[in-house]
Amino acid sequence: MEENKSNQKEDIDKMKLIKEFISKMGFEFSKENFVGEKTENYEEIQNNIYKGYLKDFDKEMETNTQQTIKEIPLLRNLFIEFSNSTYKPSEIYQISLKTRNKIDKELKETLNEEQKFLLKQLLFCKDTMEDEMIQKSFVYGYAMASQLREEAVKLYPYKKKE
Repeated sequence: MEENKSNQKEDIDKMKLIKEFISKMGFEFSKENFVGEKTENYEEIQNNIYKGYLKDFDKEMETNTQQTIKEIPLLRNLFIEFSNSTYKPSEIYQISLKTRNKIDKELKETLNEEQKFLLKQLLFCKDTMEDEMIQKSFVYGYAMASQLREEAVKLYPYKKKE
């Protein structure tokens, strides 16, 4: 009886975490699909995530990139365009994708509906964590380039020829 109550509390806590997680990403929670529609303030939430990356960068590197990099939507779009136009899947990626698809197919044939939903939740969390690492790395690289440019201009100011 006590174990059942403990399991129910864990399920409630997990669902609360999942809903908070999805909300912080700018989506509605959906019982059927796990992740529902984008919220009204999706763009603002995404911009705030990028601002957080810059804040983290400034804290770690003792810089003020938040003061110089103001166009967060532009930075987000730059990331999307950069990712879409420059990334070409490697052979390792292709093999990994084929393997993942075969495993996914096998799992879907053997799992019950509750297990499929748990797997969907797990994969969403995993994918989101990977996406966040990639996006944060991109923002750090952009912020580093911005900071280096600013420092170079200070060290070697442009001189007009007279």
